[in-house]
Amino acid sequence: MKHPLSTAALLLLASAPLANVNAFDTEHYRLIREGSESWNSMRSTSPLEQVDLTRTDLKGVDLSDLDLRNALLQRASLKDAILNGAMLSNANLSMARMEGVTMKAAALNDATLTGADLQGAFMNRSVFTSANLNLADLRWSSLREADLRGTSLENTRLFGADLRQADLRGANFSGATMLGQAKLAGALFSNNTIMPDGRRATRRMASSKGARYYAETETAPLSMTHEVAALPAPSTDTGQNTVLTENVESWNKMRAERPDLAPELGKENLSKTAMPGANMTEVSLQGSTMDGATFDNADFTDADLEATSWKRADLKAAVFRNANLRGANFERAYMRSADLSGADLTGAHMHGTRLQEGNLRNCNLKNANLYNTNLEMADLRGANLEGAQLLYTELRRSRISATTITPKGTPANRRWAVMRGAEFVE
Repeated sequence: MKHPLSTAALLLLASAPLANVNAFDTEHYRLIREGSESWNSMRSTSPLEQVDLTRTDLKGVDLSDLDLRNALLQRASLKDAILNGAMLSNANLSMARMEGVTMKAAALNDATLTGADLQGAFMNRSVFTSANLNLADLRWSSLREADLRGTSLENTRLFGADLRQADLRGANFSGATMLGQAKLAGALFSNNTIMPDGRRATRRMASSKGARYYAETETAPLSMTHEVAALPAPSTDTGQNTVLTENVESWNKMRAERPDLAPELGKENLSKTAMPGANMTEVSLQGSTMDGATFDNADFTDADLEATSWKRADLKAAVFRNANLRGANFERAYMRSADLSGADLTGAHMHGTRLQEGNLRNCNLKNANLYNTNLEMADLRGANLEGAQLLYTELRRSRISATTITPKGTPANRRWAVMRGAEFVE
């Protein structure tokens, strides 16, 4: 069973020099920028000539329908380029920068894309049979109806990827992260599809994802190599914060520019995930676990977070306006200045939660466990505390009004507030 590389290893891999990479061919670079007619004419007259476009800058260039078979494109910059219908069989695109590329119905069979950055790429109906995508970043990419039979996808990142109706028979996802957060409805799995944990896909698993399943003759798991032996020893500075910040920026940009790619999340384990400032509005994460995660300043407005777990999570100034948090567990979470206005926290467990200066206006805390919860200077006007446990709850300087419902189900009054060190607001 393989495991995904650490962030440090990925950073080092991105900075490590490629062996045996020469400067690109200037004549090839000139021709390819002239368009498909000049380029394909050259390829037809010299079909055996090695095309070398290593490290070239082709950002935003329209390369649709170009013959790039066997081309060397290692570390090329293809961000936002257009490659619709391009022929890239056996091409080497390892470590290429391909964020936001549009590559519909392209042929990439037997291509090498190890470590390629394909975040947000649009690759519907493209053919990747027997391609090597190990270590590729496929977050928020679209691969609907793509042919990924026999493709190696070891240690890929798949958060938010759209694989609906894709053919995944014989694909190897060993060590891939966030496959559970990809869209898989209608995708085709088989007993030769290898899942992130190294096990073969099953009919039951496919059905649980809304996917299809095909039983075929069992073959040995596909495995392709990726060069990591030359990596230097990692330093003590992993660059973790930089990577996480970049991830959140990409995520928020995707949410803003491509709302159609909003993730369809289910019951996930996001423990110790760090996505400060993430735009998580309207996401559904029912039953998910975020223990020890960092979501400071994240926005969960209108999110469905029923029965989620946030034990010891960092949620400073996070926004949960009108969110469904019924039965959520915030034990010992740090939520100073969090906005829970209008949220439904019925039956929530908030033992030891720190909610100083929090906004809980009009939220529903019916039957919530507030044992040892710190609500100092919190705004509880309009909050429903009927049936809530307030044992050792800190309410000093919190704001209470007649619209606040006490644990006995009656409206709060000045005396009730003063007895608890709270301020009563008319």
